[in-house]
Amino acid sequence: MHILSAAAAVFTIGAALPAMADSTPVWKELDHWRIGVDAGNCYMATSYNQKRAALRFGFDRANKRMYFFFGDSAWKSLQLGESYFISIQLGNESPWSGPAKATRLGSTTFLLLTFPDANNAASRFTEEIAAAPGLTIRYSGKQIASWRLDQAKEAVNQMMRCEGEIIKQAGTSAPADPFASSSSTGPADPFRPL
Repeated sequence: MHILSAAAAVFTIGAALPAMADSTPVWKELDHWRIGVDAGNCYMATSYNQKRAALRFGFDRANKRMYFFFGDSAWKSLQLGESYFISIQLGNESPWSGPAKATRLGSTTFLLLTFPDANNAASRFTEEIAAAPGLTIRYSGKQIASWRLDQAKEAVNQMMRCEGEIIKQAGTSAPADPFASSSSTGPADPFRPL
């Protein structure tokens, strides 16, 4: 079993979802997967049960992690900001377990797990989601969702290509220190030790 710490469950996504992706730029559409860009990071998203349920998996480069966002509009008893210890099993792999934080998107509350870059958790989860035919989510030992992951391998590949392109484009963007002077005639750095 993969255990995720409570500290790993804090993340907010600016896009509202009844479709967890409709208002963000599209990188590619794959049958029922949407590969998109949100806040400079790529993700893959899909929905189930006539768009009542959805999942979104993507990069959070600023915090060196990946996130897995999921939910069902029928889960009305979720309390915003509360954490729920859940387990996600991808195919026949060992389950990933940890606190999932209830976060509101649009009018629906979804659950969020994050996977830190440490110990290759994000890479391992990504490999597993690409290879798994489906996933099962459990809460309090009971199955609460079971969703197919058809074409997940291609969706992961496209998400990785998207992220690679975003990183490549970012390489030509502003410097890390926006206050750095590019010439000696610029203002002095008030934070530089004398």
